[in-house]
Amino acid sequence: MFYMAEKESTNIEIKMHAKAALDRIYNDTGVVRVQIATRLLCWFADQDKSLQSLVLSQIEESDQLQLLDMIKDRIEAEKVNSSADHALDAHKEHERKPKKRTRSKGA
Repeated sequence: MFYMAEKESTNIEIKMHAKAALDRIYNDTGVVRVQIATRLLCWFADQDKSLQSLVLSQIEESDQLQLLDMIKDRIEAEKVNSSADHALDAHKEHERKPKKRTRSKGA
């Protein structure tokens, strides 16, 4: 069966420093520029509205530091929760493993 991925072509204009950044990432990773841009756009679209607004400079400068602190706190909380989940999973896995029997010397 022939499979064709859904694609659409869109031309965009980017500033020279953005093109240089794409080139640098391409040279470092070998991932083609279109894939880099596509992945970044998909990642950006998945972010919450506060982060999108910050990146798009839609937040008043006086509110940016407060928003950055809130985002930083949320990221740290996610890291802690992720670490705790991982530790709990490891503990559960350890509990599932059969315990080795040890023979007593009197037996």
